[in-house]
Amino acid sequence: MANLNDIPRNYDEAVSNLIAWHDGDDIEILYLPDPASKFVRLVEVSSSFSDENELRPVAMGASADFPFPSSVILVSKADWERVKNKEMPLPEGWELTQLREPTRRCRP
Repeated sequence: MANLNDIPRNYDEAVSNLIAWHDGDDIEILYLPDPASKFVRLVEVSSSFSDENELRPVAMGASADFPFPSSVILVSKADWERVKNKEMPLPEGWELTQLREPTRRCRP
């Protein structure tokens, strides 16, 4: 299990830690790389999330424990299919073609 006390020292650790902290059995996680390495953005897809008419990121500011601003979009599996089929847009600045899967699962 991810250690919630691990403070990331750089952007790559921040992305890995946030993915590990949010990982679960029924969650597919993708991240949107930031070329400036300043902002961590995740998309989490799960059958546990309800269908919506609009996708809205939940943003958090940087803190002493997580020194990077972050934003997460929670998406149902049905809505994710609509996004992939271009029937539902991602929020402005979030591009489907730029989303990446983590290189490895962070959970043991």
